[in-house]
Formats: sequence, C-alpha cells, structure tokens
Amino acid sequence: MGDMKSSYVDGKSRIMNWFKIGSNDRNSSREPPPARSDDDDDSDEQDNDDYRFGDTRKSKHTAVHSPGRQTRLIRDKDRATDTYRGGNSSSKTCMGCKQDIGKGTCREFMGAFFHPQCFCCRTCGRPIAEHEPLSSEGGDQHHKYCYEMSRQPTCNVCRRFISLSGFGALKYRTTPFWHEKHCLRHNFDGTPRCCSCGRFQPWDAVYLSLGDGRMLCVQCKESAILVTGECRPLYKAVREFMEGMKITFDRPVSFHLVDHRAIQLAWMNDGKPPVGMLRRVYTTMRGPEIMVLLLYGYVRLELGVWLTKELMDAWLLLRGYDDLPMWLGNSICWLVGYLWLESEVKSMASSSKKGREWEFEKKVGEYILYDIANQTPAARSGAFRATKEAVDKYGLHPTIEHIDRTGCLPR
Repeated sequence: MGDMKSSYVDGKSRIMNWFKIGSNDRNSSREPPPARSDDDDDSDEQDNDDYRFGDTRKSKHTAVHSPGRQTRLIRDKDRATDTYRGGNSSSKTCMGCKQDIGKGTCREFMGAFFHPQCFCCRTCGRPIAEHEPLSSEGGDQHHKYCYEMSRQPTCNVCRRFISLSGFGALKYRTTPFWHEKHCLRHNFDGTPRCCSCGRFQPWDAVYLSLGDGRMLCVQCKESAILVTGECRPLYKAVREFMEGMKITFDRPVSFHLVDHRAIQLAWMNDGKPPVGMLRRVYTTMRGPEIMVLLLYGYVRLELGVWLTKELMDAWLLLRGYDDLPMWLGNSICWLVGYLWLESEVKSMASSSKKGREWEFEKKVGEYILYDIANQTPAARSGAFRATKEAVDKYGLHPTIEHIDRTGCLPR
C-alpha cells in the first residue's frame, strides 16, 4: 500500500514539472518590447495633431482626446462635420454671421466654418447640436429628421405626413388626373368626393351638399347648374354642334333639370323596376316629343356631355339603328359626347377670357375627357378607343352604317 502511494506522488510531481518547463519555454520565446525613441514620440504626437484637426485620412471614426483640445467627428454618409474646442481660430470667418470666429468652439461643414449657434438647419432654422443626426443633401445642412420630413409627401385630405409601411414604402393613392396624394384609409372611411371633379374633400375645406349624398367642391360650385333656366345656352350649343355633324331630329326635344326622385319616378312609370343607384339621366320618347331628364348640380361641361350622349342615343333609335350591338352603340354615344366636349375645351383654350374660375372650368373639362377615355365601361373594354379610331378614319355616319350592316367596326 505504501509503495502505491509513493508511485502516485512521484507521477504527479513529474507532471507538474513538465507544465512548469513548458510555461518557461513559452515565456522565454517572447521578445521584449522595443524601446521607444524620441523620434517615435514625435511621430505619435504628429498623428495626434492630425486627428485633432479633423484629418480623416488616418481614421474615419476615431476621435483622440488630448489636454486642451477635443475633436468629435460626426459623419453623414461621405461628408463630415468637425467640432473644434480650443486653438487659435482667429483667421476663420463664420459663414452664418460673417464675423470672425476667434478663439473657442467652431463647427466645420464642407470647408466652411460656423459658430455653434450659427450652424442652423436650413429647414427649421434651429441650431444643429453635436449629438443630432445631420444631413448634407444638396450641399446644405439639415437635421436628418427635418430633411426626411420635407421630402415625405403630405396627404391632401388630412394634411398629415403619409405613413410608411413595414417595408419602408409610402402607403398612399393618387387621384386620377389631378395627381393629389392621399392616405389609403380615405378610400374606405367615408371621406366625401366632389361629384364633378372626383377629388376628395380636404378636412379644412367646406363642400356643398346637394341633399342626395352628392357633394360639390368650392371650385366646381362656381360653374354648377342647379335650375333648368341656366341651362338654355348649354342646350343651344349642344344642338348646334349635333346639327353640324348632321344629327337632326324630326320631333321636338324637351330638356329638364330634376332631382333624383323625379328620375326614379319616370323610370318606374315606364314599367322598369326601381334601382338603388343614383341615376344621372333618363330619356323617354313616349308621345310626340323626346324628353331628357338630367340630374341637377353638375358642372356645365359635364351636363353637356350627358345631354349630347342621350340625344345621340335617341337619334340612333329614331333612325332605326336599334339593332346595333349594345357595346358599339354605347361607344358611339360616348364618342359624340367626347367630341362635343373636346370642341368646347379647345374654344376655351383659345378664348381671351381669363381668370381663376375660367381656368379651373377648363381643367375640369380636361378631367372629364380623361375620364371618358379611360374610366367609362366602354373605355375599359377597349370599345371606345376602337370606335374613335374608326370614326377618325371613315367618319361618323359611314361607321354607323357599317356597324348596322355587319355588326362590327370597319377595318
């Protein structure tokens, strides 16, 4: 038993001696650090001076502190703003107040020097502190937040900045033709839209209610027609335009502006079932005359388009073209209304009459032209564009006769 214990102690001693020898060998293999010379001290001091005075060639993100002087480097992308404390800056001129900076603290921005209180954001006008993120887009200094907010679009309805999605994309819609941006939620939160120009009602604007769910913006209200007597010149202009296209009527035509209840009643008196939607127009040819009922409250040019369209539809029925394919007959009627409006907009553009109301009415006419060519069912199906190309090439009456014979457009 004693022999086993002594052999265990001898083995443990040999192992410990082996570790000591290995440790001594490793320590002895290390070379002592080289002695520092006076030249090395001068080199380090020169490097420190480079860092103090904002030389970014040494390091783009390192700041060295030394007694009496301190430098902090604030970077935005590839441009930097340096802060100096101490030192003689009497030869520098502040680009903000145009005064000498003298001794003390100054800021450098793209080669120009500023007093700290003169280094102000170009957007909000407040000084930019050292700790605040900086944007140097466009060569001017801005708070990063101010610059981003100045470029972020504002909702035309609620006047708030349009929010970002989880992926950083802007969430908004644009009103067709007018290019007014609005938050997505305004498409579903019941925000009113003008019944003539289609624009959303801003929260700080007042729209005119027509009593049947329709709203008129302030600009469209100036040219809206509310009673039949105001529509006589419009009716005369439409009839003259149609006579110029050799579209005449053997029957007298009566024309009235009414509310939606009168249109609904006339619709039901003809034996048609009631509809829940608000109808804009109704034409009946019962009796010796053609009677056109139009919903009041729309702008002059829009009423003219609907009047022209309905009269063209009545003319096709009176001339025996009642067997035309529905999609082509509807496209022909929309096209005649489009051509009338196009002639009105051109005459308004060449008129010497000026003014904000006049210019906006012309703009609404251009919007209605856009709406007919892009948003109507005939336009979405491609029938309107094909019909317009055929009429431009062959003329209106030859195109209608070809459709009546063949059931399709001429090629």
